[in-house]
Amino acid sequence: MKHMTPFPRTSLLISALVAPLLTIPLLGAAPATAATGTLTDPRGDLPDIVRLSWTNAPRQVTIKMTFAGAFAQVDSFYMRWGKARSYQVFYAPATKHKELRLDGRTVRCPKLKVAHHRATHVSTATVPRACIPKAPNKLRFQGVATYGLFNSDQTRTSAPVRKG
Repeated sequence: MKHMTPFPRTSLLISALVAPLLTIPLLGAAPATAATGTLTDPRGDLPDIVRLSWTNAPRQVTIKMTFAGAFAQVDSFYMRWGKARSYQVFYAPATKHKELRLDGRTVRCPKLKVAHHRATHVSTATVPRACIPKAPNKLRFQGVATYGLFNSDQTRTSAPVRKG
């Protein structure tokens, strides 16, 4: 009696070549990526920013300031480019006043979000890309926090970070 294989060898070879091609439509488009980064800042100021982190994504920019305890009275999240251009997210937690500024002038941005998490000592600003049309793909990030008239802390400015 002759030994029979369930599939001829040519069918197995064709299946091995075609099967991966059939799965490509099931995978869909790759998810959008985002460029991220972090700066640390020395301790000892009041208010004391200890870390600044950011995500430069295709649809929005998110910047987080982490404090060592006491919060600032005013948080400023900067997105800089060129010699002196910048968008600033200004936030006063006590009054919950927030605004987006381009080179010091207020810009309308109804979807601007700022969160102030007391338990984790983190302030977060989320800016939709639609609100910052003049910003290029490459941005430098900086955080500035003030407390009272004379106390402030600022991080250094990051290296340019391309939008992911």
